[in-house]
This record gives sequence, C-alpha cells and structure tokens, in this order.
Amino acid sequence: MYPQSPTMAYLHDAFSSVPLSFESLDSILPVVGRHARDMISDNIEGLDILHMDVIVCTANGLSEEYHEHTIDHESVFISTLVNSLEKVTFNQDASSNLDDTCSICLEKLGDGSNSNLVCTKCSHVFHEDCITEWLQHCIAHQSYSCPLCRCQVTYVD
Repeated sequence: MYPQSPTMAYLHDAFSSVPLSFESLDSILPVVGRHARDMISDNIEGLDILHMDVIVCTANGLSEEYHEHTIDHESVFISTLVNSLEKVTFNQDASSNLDDTCSICLEKLGDGSNSNLVCTKCSHVFHEDCITEWLQHCIAHQSYSCPLCRCQVTYVD
C-alpha cells in the first residue's frame, strides 16, 4: 500500500528498484523529499533539471565492531566528486583567463607547488586539496557549492 501523498507515491515508484523494505523506504523517503524541496527552493541557477545523488547505507544486525570500521561515505562521495572534476594546468600565458590565486587558500595557482588544479563546471579553478576541504565543510548543509558563485559542484560528464 502506497502512502497517501502523491509525492511519496512518486518517490516510492522512483525507488521501487532499490532492494529495501517498504518500511525502510518509508523512513528515508521523507528525508529525500525534504532535500529535493530544498534543492528546488535553493535553485538560484534556475535549472530545469536538478541532480541528486542518494546513498543509502543499511546496518541492521551488524556488530559494534563493524560500525567502528565502516567507510565514511561522505568522504568517499566527495573524493569521487573531486576526482570527476576537470584537471587543469596553470599556463602563465593564459592567466588572463584565470584568476591567478586559489580563492580558498589565496595562494597563487601557478606557484610550482605539487598541488593539482581542478576546474568546476562553473569554470572556477582551485587547488584540488582546497576544494576537497571546502566540500568537506559543505557536508553539514548537503549543498556542495562553488565557493565563488555558489553554483552546485556536480560530477563532470
């Protein structure tokens, strides 16, 4: 039996292929729905299609020892997200197209350091370590945004 609201019925249909019990879906889908509504209301870019990654981890009946050794899924998500960003090299001749400092740490991008540079979909360039740390701070808000323009940092296709 589906929940009463059309939104919950839609979410149950959308998640019907996920191998979870109806009770488990009933407990997580309201949270997914809330985050979806937040994404829509925070859609400052005016996008028609928004992307949401949903990671569901279940741990029913697992020992306390298992919980101590579980993977930090947020860190895995952020690492995967940063790895998907376009890798760039700083070219002194093309620096007029780029701000020559990382807006997170305020250090020069082409200073010869070993830090890799990445470019977001909104074309802002950061040190890979800096954007990783920035996104780690975004976990609490569940909104992974560019520190310059607040566009969503999403996977680069």
